[in-house]
Amino acid sequence: MRGQTTTARAMSKLLKISRESLGEKERKLYSKLYNHIIQNFEVDEIAADQIAIALINQKCILLPRLLSGEDVDLNQTSESIRKWLSEYRLTPKSREKEKEVTINLSAIIEDIHRERDNPS
Repeated sequence: MRGQTTTARAMSKLLKISRESLGEKERKLYSKLYNHIIQNFEVDEIAADQIAIALINQKCILLPRLLSGEDVDLNQTSESIRKWLSEYRLTPKSREKEKEVTINLSAIIEDIHRERDNPS
């Protein structure tokens, strides 16, 4: 069992949708999506749960309501999905950002060593 990270605890406050509010069809889709996320990505249970719930909520509940003419705001769910995916480096942009940070950090460490070895 993967442990809950500090990030997961903070991020779990983003979207308050429970599995109990899902219908039978949505619960089955949630279960498949949750298992896929857990098996294919390095995330903890809370992140997988929240990502799966947010995606099911957006695709199976909110989007059909929007398409039927209801006044539905997808922004909160979309923002929640983006934040979870970005925080866990599951998007190309967030992975690139991580590489940039690593490269920049390496350059800074090299500069510090050079300065230490060759003081002015």
